[in-house]
Amino acid sequence: WEGSRVCLDQCAPECPKIFDMFQILFSNGTVNKVKFEGEADHLTHFYNYVVAFYGNLGNYLSFGDRKFAPRITVEEFQAVLEAHAKLLSGGLKARALELWEEVKGPMYDVSAAVKELGKPGSGQTGYYLGPVTEEDVAAVQKFMQKEGMEAWNSRLRKNEDGSLDILFAAHIPRNKPPRKEDKGEFEGRKISVVYGDYGELLGPVVHHLQEALKFVANDTQAEMLKAYIEHFQTGELEAHKESQRKWVKDMGPAVETNIGFIENYRDGFGERAEFEGLVSAVNREQSKKFDELVGRAETLLPKLPWPKEFEKPSFTRPDFTALDVITFANSGVPVGINIPNYDEVRKEVGFKNVHLHNVLASRFVSKDDIPFIRAEDQEMMKTKRTASFEVQVGLHELLGHGSGQLLYEEEAKKVTNPLTGKPCESWYNQGQTWSSVFQGLASSWEECRAEAVGIYLGVERDVLEIFGFKTKEEQDDIIYCNWLQMAHAGVVGLEFYSPEHKRWGQAHMHARFALLNVMIRAGEGFCELETKGDSVEVKMDRSKIETVGKKAVGDFLMKLNVLKATADVKAGEELFGDMTKVDDGWLKTRDIVLANKKPRPVYVQAHTELNASGGVDCLEFKADAKGMIASMQYHFGLPKRAPRGGAAPAQDGAKKKARFGSLKGCKPDAQGMNLVVAVVSAEDPTDAITELKVGDSFGVVTMKCKKEEAAAWREPGTLLLLRNAHVRMFKGHIRLIVDQWGKVQKVTAEEAEEFVKGGPGEPKTANDLSATEYELKG
Repeated sequence: WEGSRVCLDQCAPECPKIFDMFQILFSNGTVNKVKFEGEADHLTHFYNYVVAFYGNLGNYLSFGDRKFAPRITVEEFQAVLEAHAKLLSGGLKARALELWEEVKGPMYDVSAAVKELGKPGSGQTGYYLGPVTEEDVAAVQKFMQKEGMEAWNSRLRKNEDGSLDILFAAHIPRNKPPRKEDKGEFEGRKISVVYGDYGELLGPVVHHLQEALKFVANDTQAEMLKAYIEHFQTGELEAHKESQRKWVKDMGPAVETNIGFIENYRDGFGERAEFEGLVSAVNREQSKKFDELVGRAETLLPKLPWPKEFEKPSFTRPDFTALDVITFANSGVPVGINIPNYDEVRKEVGFKNVHLHNVLASRFVSKDDIPFIRAEDQEMMKTKRTASFEVQVGLHELLGHGSGQLLYEEEAKKVTNPLTGKPCESWYNQGQTWSSVFQGLASSWEECRAEAVGIYLGVERDVLEIFGFKTKEEQDDIIYCNWLQMAHAGVVGLEFYSPEHKRWGQAHMHARFALLNVMIRAGEGFCELETKGDSVEVKMDRSKIETVGKKAVGDFLMKLNVLKATADVKAGEELFGDMTKVDDGWLKTRDIVLANKKPRPVYVQAHTELNASGGVDCLEFKADAKGMIASMQYHFGLPKRAPRGGAAPAQDGAKKKARFGSLKGCKPDAQGMNLVVAVVSAEDPTDAITELKVGDSFGVVTMKCKKEEAAAWREPGTLLLLRNAHVRMFKGHIRLIVDQWGKVQKVTAEEAEEFVKGGPGEPKTANDLSATEYELKG
């Protein structure tokens, strides 16, 4: 979660401030205490915005890249905000209101320039800082190709003097000597390479990865974590590639995790990637079917429509597991992943596929009628779409993203292009990657290729048997449901087309709209859109899927794979432009789609923490606004720059003396406590995290601390000075915590007297604050 703060910076400049504002605003359990006297729907709309912001880690939809704003006025939003803020102590209240003044303008700004994420000059972007032009990006791309550099973990900044800085994410700030030509210029531009972007945010990431080394299951995992640490400390991409090699080689772990700058969907040029971090538990039972699918892969690959020269010489059997996600720290949560995205790593050691089982299981839970589906297909879609989508995800990830290869000059000249019948006339040059050549089209193209593979191979009966569909009737229904669902997704995908900018805002939906057109253009009455009053419905002749439909998709899939393999971006742009052109007829359909669209759900994610026995507790939260807010308080707490403990910011650089209180204020939502306590008893410090019983004249409480700390403080009567302590609830019971934002100091009786008159007094053991069990109210 620490690293996911990067996503806020990658989205829009106001996002980190909005995030800090909300973290402060809800830090004192205000959501459970607030008494708002205004309109009830104002409170609802306020929380809806908060949930949407948290769920997308920013104020742009992760699925669609379109900005969203509150559905109430600035004044109405402020009234609700102030009702929460007045429950905070002075310093926190002041900071929350100060942040509000800074962000309310950008929050409500939905003008054309910032309405959508995109390239600099035509949309909002956090990857390009300053007046960066497309010509600047092209020049930097050539520079990086020449120097053997890739842009995954970078941003590009243009300075006032016109010079360009390539900013690489790294914890340790350092300047790398500029790699320049012609005395500091490259194609007329001064370019510098700077390491240290997101330096403050990546510090905790490095710290926690170092701590994680204590818990690895094997040497491969240790090497993977060390490579991660090097990558985040130095910004060197090769270290992350090494981490991915080790990750791929770590076969069959009980806990699956991956972290870094992974997917480049949100960069308008398709080169720079968003931060994400995954932690999940392997679902062994669900993984069996995917493991069997992997076993059939070498017999399925030859069934794809391209010649063997356009496929890798050998198939490296990947790990393919079903995972139950514990944490997916990113702007959005997918249902499947095929990584790493580095082509050379995939060639060397292969890749991994993961199916996010509990994400898919929660996706299709509504019993409402599905828009744009005929009445006779409703029941089948409602009951079978989860099962059919699981088949699609399996094929999409394993044989969609896992198939094909890129051709470089030496090998390309030996191969006949099946689209022309002549030797290949285009190829990749050294230093070029799929993303750097196809740029903004790369993500949509690759998702389209993978989706096409899914429905193309989804008609294979032996594949369907792997997923438990044994009879022809069952198999026919799954095939029909999968193809119909793809066509339906193409219709729904029109929501993510921007008529103003004439571009698509979501790679998967861009891809699915292309496949919808492939199906419609197949003709012979196979797939049509029927007008039904003020709506439309997808009509598909299921008897023609394995003939008319499969042939049309197969022909299109051949083009997708061959043009990608040969780096023929010109022909690719023409093909995809034709298949995804939105004319006046489609714009009318888009209006119908928008009139029928439903809110996209966001996920309230669990939180894990070490318990006193050295085990892990998984805290879950109710799937509502209060649950989302509580989860984010657990994940992040107060922002580092926020005043903690209720003290107002010091004036003129003076440091204001902290106030110390007693355990009387130790309640379930307590934060920022300064205390003097005496140790009453201690557990044997045998675990990484252990507990002390501490107290004062008001009562006693259980305090969690590290093993080495417990060893130093365990003697009864030891006096401790606690700064910025807070409460964490453990199975309904209070636990006192002092984290990295606080401090614990062992003191003498005389020193304690300086902070609390008379010291802590005799601990009142009869009043054990941790003995009371609290019920968490949703």
